[in-house]
Amino acid sequence: MVKALESVQETKDFTEKRQKSKKYLKKQKLFPARDEEIIPNEHYLGTLSVSCEHCQAMFYEKETKYKQCCEFGGVKEYERLFNNFPKFIKDLFIGEDEESIYFKKHCRRINNKFAFASYTGQQRDFKTSGPLTFVLHGEAKRVINTAVPENKDNLSYGQLYFYGPDVAEDIRNKNANAFNEISVISNLTHIISKINMLALSYKHFGDYIREQELKHKNENKAVPMYKLVLRPPANKNDRVRNLPEVTEIAVIFQSEDGEVPDYNVLLCNKTGKLETLSHYSPLKDPATYPLFFPTGAFGWKEKTTYKKGNEQRSLTKLVYYQNLIAVRPSFNPLHHGGLLFQLFVVDAYTAIERDRLNYVIKLNKELKQKNNKQIEDLLEDYLIGDEDNEEAAK
Repeated sequence: MVKALESVQETKDFTEKRQKSKKYLKKQKLFPARDEEIIPNEHYLGTLSVSCEHCQAMFYEKETKYKQCCEFGGVKEYERLFNNFPKFIKDLFIGEDEESIYFKKHCRRINNKFAFASYTGQQRDFKTSGPLTFVLHGEAKRVINTAVPENKDNLSYGQLYFYGPDVAEDIRNKNANAFNEISVISNLTHIISKINMLALSYKHFGDYIREQELKHKNENKAVPMYKLVLRPPANKNDRVRNLPEVTEIAVIFQSEDGEVPDYNVLLCNKTGKLETLSHYSPLKDPATYPLFFPTGAFGWKEKTTYKKGNEQRSLTKLVYYQNLIAVRPSFNPLHHGGLLFQLFVVDAYTAIERDRLNYVIKLNKELKQKNNKQIEDLLEDYLIGDEDNEEAAK
């Protein structure tokens, strides 16, 4: 009896010991860093000291390929967008004075005051005290208010550019929180209104509409429908990187029946409403991030190509954004944008993944159609007695 009890106790002790061992191994596997006895192998990439011979993008010593920055010199979007960056905005990004510090801390909010389109997406707020992060749920959209404002009250986003810089400055400074913000907004308002192609287009359209309203009022006639539409300039020469003129990127289109060409409508004096900007629009980035793209230069555009070796390749969004984000010795506003850069990276990632998913969906449809056609051909051969394909058809 005693021996039996001892045997049961030994079995129980062994089971408990085994369970403890399993728990320890599981914990060790999940959290190896908590065990001081486990020293992981060191993996060191070296210093960030190797540069791409084509675009001077910086890489770590142990990295072997440097194509993701510019595809061996074929992609130069960062030069087009970031070279000759406005000095005042550059100084705000890299400066250490009170104005610059305030600007960088509130960069995302200040950017929204100058955006032409509103960025809509379900965001998640973390209640913890950790680093500030931007998390997006669901689909992100850009919405443009294409309605021509009837008066100077309740203007928002692109409508602020309809009346010119003085009116826009007063509205943007209504809810300013500090003197530094008032100063920054005042300077940015006048700079962007002079150099941004979209801002100049809005102002040009506003002047034209007011002129037509006065003219038709004097003649006792109804004002026709006018629309300001986006017209991406034809890339006549890939080597030419000059900014387009206002008349090259936006035109005033008169239409009695409301029909317009296949362009993005920016403003309409009669049927204007909230419009969703296409994910494939070259206006997407400059309309959302005017502090990163203050000249309003177009972003990624469909059917853009670049030269790699002796062949022309399509410029994908992945290649485009890699080229912009790469670390180089030259100034890059993205790397100084703080929380605004977080939003930009999440935005770029979702745009790339959306394109990939759309490609897979399209490819699956094409494969399905191809397979169905092959099956139909085999069945047809089987029915007419083609011995070569009879077994395959079965």
